[in-house]
Amino acid sequence: MGSVLTLDHVTKDFGGLRAVDDVSLEIESGQILGVIGPNGAGKSTVFNLICGVYHPTNGRIFFDGKSIERLTPDQVCKRGIGRTFQLSEMFKSFTTHECVTLAASLHLPMKEAKKRAEDLLERFGLSNKARWRCGSLTPVDMKLIELSKALATQPKVILLDEVMSGLTHVEAEPVLQQIKKLPEEGVTPVIVEHGMHIIKAACERVVVLNFGHLIADGGCDEVMRNKDVIDSYLGVEIASA
Repeated sequence: MGSVLTLDHVTKDFGGLRAVDDVSLEIESGQILGVIGPNGAGKSTVFNLICGVYHPTNGRIFFDGKSIERLTPDQVCKRGIGRTFQLSEMFKSFTTHECVTLAASLHLPMKEAKKRAEDLLERFGLSNKARWRCGSLTPVDMKLIELSKALATQPKVILLDEVMSGLTHVEAEPVLQQIKKLPEEGVTPVIVEHGMHIIKAACERVVVLNFGHLIADGGCDEVMRNKDVIDSYLGVEIASA
């Protein structure tokens, strides 16, 4: 394994607010990385910086050894970084098949994009809803379509922003199992989640943000014993569970 994505002293200011403060991070290819921290810690801002939604105030971001911090979101996606959103982003009048096909067409001609969409819908148990309008989907199905869309772009790295939030343990389990398979397919998942049971089940490594600072980086058990993490986020009861 080697580093596929690097944040080098990245800072992001919004006026007088510093949302991300001098964050340096190496993301290893094939490793499932968890990103945790309290609300407002800077987790989604880091994702938006990687994806080109925001540009850093200071610092550099490298993907496959090449600088990406000044690229637009479509350019970043074409390079090989996919993402999901906390709130599902899709055209509600599109069918599920059309929605995933559109994402797949980033790299594939239309005939192949349609086949890619069919395969992904089958993978996530949605073949019987291929003609359903996205606006009529259940919250669980919308999460699966978000994941399908991101995978349809053929990413090397996929940023999963609370893709399992709002799901019960039973609903989240098949999604979790699919995510755990991704490194075998050459995809490196980076997961933002508040559910520590998901982080513990999926992630080999966890980083913790608080007020824009990176305060911990290590194995899940190690991070959960970190006093700063317990004080700022987990609390004693969760850390000792």
